[in-house]
Amino acid sequence: VAQKMGQSTLCPLRSALHEASKTFASAKCVNNKASTSKSPGDSKTVWIFTNEEDPCYGNEEESKLVIMVAKDAMANGLDIQVWPLPRPFPSTTNNNGAAGAQNNHPSFSFRHDLFFHKICTK
Repeated sequence: VAQKMGQSTLCPLRSALHEASKTFASAKCVNNKASTSKSPGDSKTVWIFTNEEDPCYGNEEESKLVIMVAKDAMANGLDIQVWPLPRPFPSTTNNNGAAGAQNNHPSFSFRHDLFFHKICTK
């Protein structure tokens, strides 16, 4: 997959953030500001569900472009949140090569520091 991220390839996350920003900006049903102090404005949040720690696969140029689009979206009032998903554990095999039970251990780690800490709102 990493080889597919060439210099001219658009990261799907960049496109998704750009489209979400455009959609929220043009939506007539989204309250940007509270009409009264009792009713807050609508939340504009993009939720990213992923098990990919680096959606740009190490492509620094594309990473910079995704960060720029994310910062523009945040400047327009969008919140960006990531929900890391666990990667499936590889299945085990027994001595005769038959597939064994999957390791369903619930703990996993997701390295936000590889990319997502740069674009998520706090």
